[in-house]
Amino acid sequence: MKSRRLLISLIILFSLPVIAYGGPFDLVKNKIDFLKNKIDGGKDVQKVDMNVLTARSGALMLKVALANIAFGEAVVEIQKAVGNAAEAEKLKEVIEAVKAEKKDPEKIKTCAATINNAVESLNKTDLKSQVNLADARICIGKSLLKFGSGILVDTTAIDEARKLLGESTDALKAVQASPVQYGPSALANVQGVIAASKFVVETIPTQVKSCQEFNGKLIEYAKTNQLPIPSADDVTKYANNEMEKG
Repeated sequence: MKSRRLLISLIILFSLPVIAYGGPFDLVKNKIDFLKNKIDGGKDVQKVDMNVLTARSGALMLKVALANIAFGEAVVEIQKAVGNAAEAEKLKEVIEAVKAEKKDPEKIKTCAATINNAVESLNKTDLKSQVNLADARICIGKSLLKFGSGILVDTTAIDEARKLLGESTDALKAVQASPVQYGPSALANVQGVIAASKFVVETIPTQVKSCQEFNGKLIEYAKTNQLPIPSADDVTKYANNEMEKG
């Protein structure tokens, strides 16, 4: 009788974990789900939304494209005013290529490199002796507006790129840790986001610095020759309008 009672007690005792967890299969499933949501030394993480990351990368490159279109159009006018019409025509072709495909990374990179070279050359130009004043009266105001707009948009793009680079680097770890969960295209997508944000972080600050330098020279030229200078509000409104148009 005693041995029978002992047997019943043991059956009840060893059944308790199964009852508590709703069955052995639920226990295993809960453990798998728990492990799936743990990476990077046991830190709880949520699944990365690759669509959001990719969309942010596209929006970032659009900003850089719009900034470079503004810079390019400003530079073209100044190149004409200093007698470099041939260079201005070449730059216009590069700008038109970006306008046609504003999210194409390679076209944006080509445009940025071309503009950087052009601005570097203009920074060595003596505006007082080389700019045609009659042409300057027509183009300086527009060029200042576009340089200012490009600087504003590029600056916001740099801040966003730094954040995106950090987040996409973390996302890469998540994808590498759970490739099946994210699917076959996730790795290439996140690497593309990293490449785009790295390009902006590593390249665009130099562009902003160079354009700010030349913009300062244009402002001094305009002041000396009593030419109209756009206000900060004018520049901000122009930048916002261009961003809205995309």
